Amino acid sequence: MAPRVVGIGELLWDIYPGGRRLGGAPANFAYHASRLGCAGAVVSRVGDDALGREALERLRSQGVDSGPVQMDPALPTGTVTVALDPHGHPTYAIHPDVAWDALAWTPGLAQVAAGAAAICFGTLASRGPRTLETVRRFLTPAPPGCLRIFDVNLRQDFHTPERVRAFLGLCDVLKLNEDELPLVAGMCGETGAEGLRRRFALKLVALTLGSRGSELHAGGAPLVE
Repeated sequence: MAPRVVGIGELLWDIYPGGRRLGGAPANFAYHASRLGCAGAVVSRVGDDALGREALERLRSQGVDSGPVQMDPALPTGTVTVALDPHGHPTYAIHPDVAWDALAWTPGLAQVAAGAAAICFGTLASRGPRTLETVRRFLTPAPPGCLRIFDVNLRQDFHTPERVRAFLGLCDVLKLNEDELPLVAGMCGETGAEGLRRRFALKLVALTLGSRGSELHAGGAPLVE
């Protein structure tokens, strides 16, 4: 049986000038896990609207389990408006008060968590207190050996140092980029990836470096890809 890899948090549409694209870092993680042969699943919440139904159908068509995705009767499906400057650099307007801000804890989610081989989560979904609490509770019943992967994904002001430190204490693997590293390290009184790894007893820190590749820190010299 393929290991079950779960992304919990935001499921949303990125709205570009020329169209839209389904996204959200945890959902993207589950999708790529499915492409690699795992049983990817998304835990999120969409609106009872056309965008929500399309999101569920898109996940299913790509082999991702959408069963744990909840449908909200009132709040809309999440969207992000993406604007591009003359050089093609994007800016993002992440709209508030959407369905994934209201992800509810249920006994069914406890069962999903208990069967997970890996769980990916980030800071963006913590902007709403209800989803923040659900993410925390979801990480608790994860079985021994389940990898809890914290994809920092800092966006706008939807995070606090306290939440970042709390999530670091709940994860086994940390993924962040070179711009986020000094911010996260500074929140913790550390100076680099290896300092964060030791401070929180992490199995791995994955540091992305844009076009220069990435570094994997697991103790000793980093592996550069």
